[in-house]
Amino acid sequence: MNKVIGIVIAIAIFLGNAVAKEVAQPPVWQKTLTNEVTKTDFKMVGNATFSYLLWDIYESYLSTPSGKFSFDENQDLLYKIQYLRNIKAADLVDETENQWQKIGLNKQQYTTYLSQLKSIWPDINKGDSLTLVAKGSYSGFYYNNTFIGQINDTQFAQVFMSIWLSNETTEPNIRKQLLGESNE
Repeated sequence: MNKVIGIVIAIAIFLGNAVAKEVAQPPVWQKTLTNEVTKTDFKMVGNATFSYLLWDIYESYLSTPSGKFSFDENQDLLYKIQYLRNIKAADLVDETENQWQKIGLNKQQYTTYLSQLKSIWPDINKGDSLTLVAKGSYSGFYYNNTFIGQINDTQFAQVFMSIWLSNETTEPNIRKQLLGESNE
């Protein structure tokens, strides 16, 4: 009898883990972000290269279904960052918080996201990419086009993208380039 109960519990745990893993997958996007998906569903708005002093740090690409961007929390978008340097995940999260502070966001607007980003983002090696896909209340991250986690909050994509696209950004030339307003 104890053996049967043990087997039933093991099956329940296995099935529970299988269901939990299934639920953790993006509700809209596949496990792998393919070029077909990105080119069919999104049109490029703009792209930019971020450099610090003499070093190029990353190239970024902003796309939306229409090829135009508006600061609407329901705006579907794809934002891909192709890294040109190695960067630790902790440094990415710290710099994200630093940028949110610099553009004047209230700490309450982003604090809950920091722990989520720490659990999602990996260490980055030169040549790696991180892609944010926002669709409705879902924001998913892909690492080298493989799904790695999501943040279910209607405001996250807008708060995250404000780093580059708000009027208060520390990089106004990158903002212009991402919005397709300049080729500098």
